[in-house]
Formats: sequence, C-alpha cells, structure tokens
Amino acid sequence: MSDSTIYVVTASVGNSGGGSGEINTASNVGTAGVGVFKQKGGLNLQFKNINGGEAITVTDDVANNEIDISANVDGLTADATPDGAADFVMTYDTSAGAHKKVLLNNLPGGGGGETNTMSNVGAAGVSVFKQKNGVDFELRSINTASTKISVVLDAANNEIDLDVVESNIVHDNLNGSGSNTHATIDTHLADNTIHRVINDSGTTTTELFSASKIIAELASKEAANSNIQSHISSTANPHSVTKSQVGLGNVQDTKVNSIATTAPTSSNDSSEGYTVLSRWADVTANKEYVCVDASVGSALWTETTQAGGAGGEANTASNVGVGGVSVFKQKTTVDLEFRSINVASNKLSVALDASNNEIDLNLVESNVIHQNLNGAGTNTHANIDTHISDATIHRVINDSGTTVTELFSASKIISDLAGKEAANANIQSHISATSNPHSVTKAQVGLTNVLNTLTNQAAVDPLVTDDSNSGYSIESRWFNTTANTEFVCVDSSVGAAVWKETTVQADGVGETNTASNVGVSGVSVFKQKNGVDLEFRSINVASSKISVVLDGANNEIDLDVVEANLTLDNLGGTLGLGKGGTGATTASVARTNLGFTDAILDKAIPGAIGATTPNTIAATTLSTTGLASLTGVDLSEQGYFNTTTLTDGANISWDLNVNQITKVTLAGNRILDNPTNLVDGSIYVLTVKQDATGSRTLAFGTAYKFAGGIAPTITTTANATDILTFISDGTNMNGVPHQDFS
Repeated sequence: MSDSTIYVVTASVGNSGGGSGEINTASNVGTAGVGVFKQKGGLNLQFKNINGGEAITVTDDVANNEIDISANVDGLTADATPDGAADFVMTYDTSAGAHKKVLLNNLPGGGGGETNTMSNVGAAGVSVFKQKNGVDFELRSINTASTKISVVLDAANNEIDLDVVESNIVHDNLNGSGSNTHATIDTHLADNTIHRVINDSGTTTTELFSASKIIAELASKEAANSNIQSHISSTANPHSVTKSQVGLGNVQDTKVNSIATTAPTSSNDSSEGYTVLSRWADVTANKEYVCVDASVGSALWTETTQAGGAGGEANTASNVGVGGVSVFKQKTTVDLEFRSINVASNKLSVALDASNNEIDLNLVESNVIHQNLNGAGTNTHANIDTHISDATIHRVINDSGTTVTELFSASKIISDLAGKEAANANIQSHISATSNPHSVTKAQVGLTNVLNTLTNQAAVDPLVTDDSNSGYSIESRWFNTTANTEFVCVDSSVGAAVWKETTVQADGVGETNTASNVGVSGVSVFKQKNGVDLEFRSINVASSKISVVLDGANNEIDLDVVEANLTLDNLGGTLGLGKGGTGATTASVARTNLGFTDAILDKAIPGAIGATTPNTIAATTLSTTGLASLTGVDLSEQGYFNTTTLTDGANISWDLNVNQITKVTLAGNRILDNPTNLVDGSIYVLTVKQDATGSRTLAFGTAYKFAGGIAPTITTTANATDILTFISDGTNMNGVPHQDFS
C-alpha cells in the first residue's frame, strides 16, 4: 500500500415498494482477504466496521456515501537505526503488477544526501538566522527601532540599504551640545570686528592668507630631502600596501599543494602551514582534496573529485549584492554560516525583536558626540564657549614673533616662501603613479600561498584541449553555467588535460532546502533560491552617515553612525535650555526664552551684564537665562539640579558633564572608575544606596581623594544610603562622606 493510494468501498441498498418484499441475503464473494459481511440477524444484514491501523486512516465521506481509506506515512515512527540486513521497504513491481518488499541492503546505490544546517557564527550581535523549520531556513528581517534610521530594499542591487534620518534626530539629545547657544555663536560669527580679514592677494601685516592660498604656495615648494630618491626605488612595500588595496581583499591566504604525488594524510596539518580550505592536488591519481580540519596530528582532508553518490542537493548560499558587507560567510561541511549583525559603537543599538522575528536597529542619540557631526566645525562647543568669553581670543600678528600665540602676516609668508626651492617633478609623478611603482609582490600583501590560476565560466564542459597552452594549470577552475557544475584541473598537459568535476550529482532522497524571511516587517535578507543556491542580499549603507564593516575576526557585520558626516543643519528639533541651547529657531524667540527682555537687561544682572550692585530676581527668570554664573545675585526662589542615575555594573562610569548630582544603587561589589570632564571648582554629589540584599562594597579610582588618604567603607546594611560630596580641582575629586542615613 503506497502513500498516495486511496481505497474506496461503497454500498447501496435498494427498496422495493409494496408486497412482502424479497428476502435479502449478503455474502463475501472475494477469493481472499477479510469479509465485510458478518451475518444476518433476523431481518438485519450485519456488516463489520472498517477500522484504521498504524499509519492507516479511515474517513466517512458522507457527501459521496463512501468510506475513504488512506495511508499516512508521516504517522509512522521513524527508525533512527535501520538494519539493512533485516528491515524492508515496500515497492511496486510494474512487470508483475504487485507490491513486493525489498531489503534495505538490496536497494540501488545512492546516499541519503546532505542534511543542511545554518548557523550564526558571530561572537556577538543579533543573529540573522532564526531556525530551521522542516527544510525551510527561517531568517529574521532587519527592522528599525525608531524613525532615526531607515531600512530600504534596493531590489535592483539586491541590497538592504541602512541610513540615518537626520531630520528625526533631536538636536538637544546629542552629547556635547555646549553651553553657548547657536544664536550666540551666530552673533559671534557675524561680528567682523573681532576677526582678521583673509585676503589671498594681501601684502600688509593686518591681512591673512587662507589655507588654500598657503597650500597652493607650499605645493610648488619643498625642502631638499635625500631620502626621497631612496623611497622611490624601494621595493619593500614602503606604503604597507594591503591585499585589499590591490583588489584581493576577499582572498584567503591558504596554502595549496599542487604538485603532490600522493594523497594527504592526517599529519599534513597546521604545523606544515595548512588551514581549513587548503587544497591538495594528487597529480598521480588526478584527484583533489580540501582540508576541513587542520588540527595537529589529526588533519582531515575530503576528496572533491569523487564521482556520483550523494542524495539531495548540495546547497550553497551567496551574497548577490553589488556593494555592502555580506551576511553569508561560508559553508563549513553542510553548515551554512551567517555573520551576526553587531554595532561597532554605542551610537547604534541592535536588539532582537523575537515576537516579530526582527532585528531592530536604532540610533542612540545620547551617545552621538556633537562635535563629531558634519557642520559642527573643528572646535567643540566647550572650545567655542571659552573663545567667546575670553577677551584675548584672537592671535596677534607679529612678523618678528616666535611664540605659538603670534601669527605671521601675508607679506612675511611671501618673503619666507621666496627662499624655498621648486618642487621635484619626480615626486609628483611618483605620487600619481598607479602602475605599482614599488613592485609590490603578493607576499608583501599577505597572499604568499595564493596561486594565480586561471578561472573560466562557459556554457559547456572543459575538454582535453583546455590545457596549459590556453593558460590553464593545476587547480584552475571551470564553471559550466548551463549545467551549474564545477570542474578542477588536475593535469594541464598539452592535448591531454584532465578535469575533474567537483559538484556531486544527486540521485538520493535528501532534503530540498529552502529559506525564507519570517519577520512581519522590515527588509528581507533572503532574496530567492537560484537552483541549489540560496541567495542573500548584502547589507549596504545608503549614505556616508552610516558605516558597515566586516569584522572578520568575530564573523560580524558592524554598523555604526559616522558622526562626522551628519550635517548639523539637517538635525530635527531644537536645542533645549538644559543643554545650553535656546529652545527656539529664531533670534527673537531665543532672546525671549533666554529671559533677555528689556526689563531683565535693565536690571544689569551682576557678573553677566557688568553691573556691581546686587539685584533680586526670581529663580524662574534666572533659570531661563542660561548663564553659567552670576555674581552678587539674590535668588528669591528655589534653584536646583536634576538628579540623574548612573548605570550599575562591575565598573561604574561617571560623566560629570551630565551627572553633577547623581545616584547609584549597588547590586554587587563595584569599582567607581575615575570620572570624566572634571571642572576646577565644581561641586559634585553622589548618593550610594545598597540594594535589598546589602553587603555590597565600593572601591574608588585613583582620582578620588579623602581626608587622611583613607577611602571610606560604605554602609553595608540592606537599603542603606551614603552621600559623598566632592569638590574638584580639575584633576582630582576631593570628597567628604556622609554615611548611614536612616
């Protein structure tokens, strides 16, 4: 009985109208088998029920007055250890027209084929591969955790494009916004009375040359240097050219033995320089082997030129994108290995959304350093604040000066350049040369063991005439694009070339693998199945604002925000007062938000406007001014700092820029690392609490100083509270403990 056969039994009873009717009987007229009719009891013709058995299903098809019997092979218990000499399978003999049983050992040749797997081999990050469901490889989709990052399918290039949406980044969430508002900076930049005039045609002591002018002048000048000619003639790779720079970044430096006369053994291992994927060509037997384990003394080599045998398809996977970093890494035996998606810094977060089968990427705005953004200038906001408040912010032009605080005028620079010699034409020619002027070799770019073998793609199989005269050598590869088969050259003799097929032809019953993207949204990594090749899209960036880098050591794809390429003017939102901004987009609203009304300005706040008489102003007015300090001001209302919370961990970090009054709850024995961004004269307060367990200890970094040079032992009672107050001298934190508040 085969899995696809359905047996149907029908019965009908006719009624004769009127009279005494006929005396019915029933009988089983078959020559074999079990009879359906049991007996006649009175006037009742009794029939046996048809019941199902192991892997047999019996269904009452009422609509058609039929009993449907079918075989359900999936309901059978799998035999994990079949006995080929005792176990049978059922076949159908078409010549005899009958079912027969055949011993497993007597079945025609052909293996069971490979049962493919997939895995994520990255050391960190979120896995793209979720699970194997039947023969289907399920991959998570890539999604964004907020509107600050976009993810778009570039179907034309088979890529997943990730980008930062600058207009959705809130400006006042950025780290390092500074204390001066952009309105203050704009006013400063527009004041031409405090900046020297740049005039590339100038000759006076009050004018400056631009950078481009100085660069142009210096480009035609150079000091004599005897080392230049030595550098030009060097063939020792003086520029440290890498294999990526010569177009071989994806080539692994694996050792190949193409002249062996015997097969490899377990002793041909890593101690001889072989690694996984090393090749070995036995030119005597015309066979090729690949190393799948290079362990010392137990190396494992697999022949790639053996014929026929395996069942099912030998699956592969590939990244078909034209750019970006590949998700698929390699196939190790039957395992398809995929790189995990990781972030290269804390500016991006990557989280597994298991409920939606998605990988969510998001921009952590608080970790984006403001001064690294495109358009923020070379000076940080702290530098700009110091510049604006410093009366000596501009350098003095002094053609006789020698200090770092003095500048030369245009006339001085012209005079000094006049004594320089003209540029050496050989140097310019050398710099622009693209013909490998230093004769860099493959060994110098880390590819000593790579063979320069010819590879061909053709619509037919190779012939004996595809030999060394045609440029082929041992280990050359030939791909038949019509039959999807690969061949390796094991003998390139003229007129007698020998090519061995390395793709195994399937005639068994193995599984036919598929892959799918199971996420409910986002862009799919898996594109399609092409033959036996599972094609995956590469991960690319849509702009220079995000970088995507292959971390080969950890088998990861690292995504990061390139802060220098973020355009400041494109960022959304306004910079709030708490971040040193104005909370406004116009100068008028900015002045109002800062409290610079005529009434406030008339009061001439001491220390800010220049008056010397103390004034009494409301704290709400003071809080909107955004001024760093006031002298002699009597506050009539309460002022305060917002208390923040430090992140608990084995080592606790303290950024004083954003955590002046802060607290932390200890969940274990901890070390308080040296703080960052100390300011001389500032006061800082840290509240240390024990968790419900208690008995936690806290050690201090070397920047923390206490009376007598003895650090305090914090209270260890469960839920206890200690308060540490510090005054900084710009280098150290001089502290006083206040302990065991209850």
